[in-house]
Amino acid sequence: MTKAARDGAAGITLVEMLVALALFSLVGLAGFTMLDAVLQVRDRTDGRLEHLAAVDRALTVFSRDFAQADPLSVTLSEERLEIEAESGGRGYLLDGSTLVRETSNEGEDNPPLRQILLEGVAGLSFRVLSVDRQWFALWPSEGAAPVATAVELMLELDGSESVARLVDLPGIVPR
Repeated sequence: MTKAARDGAAGITLVEMLVALALFSLVGLAGFTMLDAVLQVRDRTDGRLEHLAAVDRALTVFSRDFAQADPLSVTLSEERLEIEAESGGRGYLLDGSTLVRETSNEGEDNPPLRQILLEGVAGLSFRVLSVDRQWFALWPSEGAAPVATAVELMLELDGSESVARLVDLPGIVPR
């Protein structure tokens, strides 16, 4: 074939093909890198959201139990917070690094049912607020009115996070 017979529509050269392949490879590599970064961020976010949802569920159960509690039945020892409600007794304690809720029904001799509310708890503490607006680490306490008005739960989570929940107890209805 002579040079005169070859015109511009005949095709591309090998060098043009290699340049095109190199550019396509760079665009593909950049796209893959960006996709990998997006997937890693999504995985970290999903894990964090699941952890926050577990903390929220535990605090919601705690709040609901104490919103139905008899304020005269609150008992707080060094390791355990207990209440009595219409549906039975409730106890909250730390077992290792797990926040546990124990439920017992009145009149039954069965051991209490244990429900794991939250794992990964580094510390747990409670306080009770009396009607004269004083906080107590043990309840009932000598010299304090026998009625509790609020209970505070303080959780220290792994990773140096802390969460507190203050729950008002229902008032006593005069008979």
